[in-house]
Amino acid sequence: MGYAQEEAAKEKAEAAEAYECEERPCHARAGAGREIRMAVHPAAAFEGLRQDLSWGRQGMTISLLWIHRFVVPHECMQYSMPSERNLYVGWRALHGSERDVRAFARPRVVVSRCLGFDHCRWNGDMITSEVVQMITPRVDFLPVCAEVEIGLGVPRKPVRFVEGENGIRLVQHETGLDVTGRMERFAASFAGTLREIDGFLLKSRSPSCGIRDVKVYRAGGTGDTVGKTAGAFAAAMAARFPNLPAEDEGRLRNRRIREHFLTRLFTFAAFREVRAGGDLRELAAFHTRNKLLLMAYSQKEMRELGRIAANPDKKTFPGVAGEYGDHLNAALSRAPRYTAHINVLLHALGRFKAGISPAEKTFFLDTLEQYRQDRVTICPNLMILRGWIVRFGDDYLREQTFFSPFPAELMGVSQDLSHSQRDYWVK
Repeated sequence: MGYAQEEAAKEKAEAAEAYECEERPCHARAGAGREIRMAVHPAAAFEGLRQDLSWGRQGMTISLLWIHRFVVPHECMQYSMPSERNLYVGWRALHGSERDVRAFARPRVVVSRCLGFDHCRWNGDMITSEVVQMITPRVDFLPVCAEVEIGLGVPRKPVRFVEGENGIRLVQHETGLDVTGRMERFAASFAGTLREIDGFLLKSRSPSCGIRDVKVYRAGGTGDTVGKTAGAFAAAMAARFPNLPAEDEGRLRNRRIREHFLTRLFTFAAFREVRAGGDLRELAAFHTRNKLLLMAYSQKEMRELGRIAANPDKKTFPGVAGEYGDHLNAALSRAPRYTAHINVLLHALGRFKAGISPAEKTFFLDTLEQYRQDRVTICPNLMILRGWIVRFGDDYLREQTFFSPFPAELMGVSQDLSHSQRDYWVK
């Protein structure tokens, strides 16, 4: 039996161990009317909701409202609060150590300089982006302003795309100056200097940096638009680095888009470090850590990546890493559907079937059904699984990036849920 067949058989056997929620999506409600004792270790449960738990070795503050509202009614919550020391020990059991928690690779990201780095917009302004501010401590940025680099200065007359007899040109319409050639030459030169980057975060709708939705105007100065396209610099970067994640600060205000972008960014950064190390064993370990994440994104690519990492043809590391990188790009190209997440959650649940009680199984599957029906997010199920990871000491799941593909603080808390916002009940 070849490697691919072995992997397929293994996946089939593992899937058989999972509970059959897909075929009987409502069976989890069988015990919904009964009292449920929450057996999840509170330390791990609360750790999974960083936004609702802040602690230190000398003190802690816990909010239970999130759990009461989304997981199970207040009257069904039965647990005893662990001591501060137990919370800390549980946290260390899940993440290893304080140092390990911060062991994410630092992505290298090309960013528009006007997004908080310099007053370089056409009118001398600088854009304040909460997303850029949030991820700055975890990312190495390479700021660039293409319009300044081609000599337009600050302040300057704005540029725009104009469609005329010679096609679409980048023009300073108030002066008639055509800067298309300058921008093309700079973009090519700049791209040639980039080494080991992981993505792009650019200014939305900019005629130079916008990744989409940049207006194209009709020639003649009428102000009429004839369509939309990508900015000149952004288009050149996309052509040179087609597989790297690229987003603008406007779209990243959407949490789903941001989650997908950050997942790709930090996964590619981790792979870049593995590739630099030149060790096939590290590549195999990288694949193992990312197996559930890849399963959520693409089972087909996950199996192919496993075959590549196993290196049955005994290729040299550069060849294996190059092939692995191509398939990793393909695997993460599209965000996973919620049904793929459900499949991974059931796969993980199968590892605990011998240790959990029928009530715990019912509790988990009922929560999973709420996620399927779009009544709650995936967080409750992740929280429960994290608790079982600590409780049963499952090292394999503890290492899975699926549960923490990037630093948790980079998502933050939605403003309408954050307790740090203004008090609407104060007169």
